[in-house]
Parts: sequence; structure tokens; C-alpha cells
Amino acid sequence: MPEGQLALPLRGYSTNENKIFNQWLAGLIDGDGCFQLSKKGYASLEITVETRDKHCLYQIKHKFGGSIKLRPGIKWLRYRLHHKKGLLDLINAINGEIRNPIRLLQLNKICDKYNIQVIQPTHLTYNNGWFSGFFDSDGSVYLDLKSSQLFITASQKNKLILEKLPELYGGTIYIQKESFKWTVYKKKD
Repeated sequence: MPEGQLALPLRGYSTNENKIFNQWLAGLIDGDGCFQLSKKGYASLEITVETRDKHCLYQIKHKFGGSIKLRPGIKWLRYRLHHKKGLLDLINAINGEIRNPIRLLQLNKICDKYNIQVIQPTHLTYNNGWFSGFFDSDGSVYLDLKSSQLFITASQKNKLILEKLPELYGGTIYIQKESFKWTVYKKKD
């Protein structure tokens, strides 16, 4: 956060609710988001989700501004934030919570533009809201009807993002085609 600037709770939320929301938002951005800096120096954030998940984009829009548009020809929505005040508020909210190495590099470019120091994420804990946002973007729950086995999974191209999950939530990580997959299926987990 820039020197001399105070971190204030967002409207209608306590500081703890803000922290959990910000962690969730960072997880969602790590999975389905992208920070961009154009050649002309315009900074933006985009998050793309299926239309069934539109409610989460409207929560983000309510807090930070931006726009939500249906992607042409497909059932996906894109949230886009590019105005400076909203982007700075969002960066201050999620700085220190982004864990995806690619997203950290993207965030660093934006932070350099606005002279903000990127905060490295702290140790992920069991109750951190990041996992719920990440799971909203890249996770799934399904039931194998033949075996009555429940599976909880999350997939990523970068194994580093998944490495802490077995320690915190059980399960294992394995390679699946061109990505890594964390899976929980044992009853004890």
C-alpha cells in the first residue's frame, strides 16, 4: 500500500469480512483472471467466468466498479476493470494474496506502473479464503454413480499452486494430460 494511505473496510463489511472477501477474490483471479498492461500503458484486470457464475462478478463490480459483458458466441461473461481508482482499490485489497506465479508477474507490471510494492503471499492456512475463490474458478465436485465415490478436484497447469493443498485438505496431486490435478476422494480427507 502506498505510504500515507490507509486501508479502510469496504462499504458494509467488517475488516474480517473484507479480508476473507479479498482472499477469495485473489483466488478467483489466480484461477480465472488476468492483469494486463497495454503497449500504450493502460492497466486492466479481466476475469472470465461461465454465465452461471455471474453473481460473483456482480459482487466484484459492486465493490470496485468496472463492466461485465457477455462474450460473443459463447456462454461466458467477462468482468473488466480499467479505471485507475477501482484498479488501485482492488490492488490494495488483493496485494499479498495472489499466489499464481503468472498472476504475480502480471500484477508486478501494474504495480510498477503505479509505484506500488508487490507483497509476496504469506503461508497459506486452512481457513484462508483464497482456496474458496480458487476452487470457484478451477475446482469441481462430482459423484461417480457406479461406485458412489465423491471426488473433489482442482486442476492447474502450474503444480506450484496446488502443492500446499494436500497438506491442508488431504488428497494427492497427479499429472493429467497437460496439467496437474489435485484430487480428494478418501473418506478421511
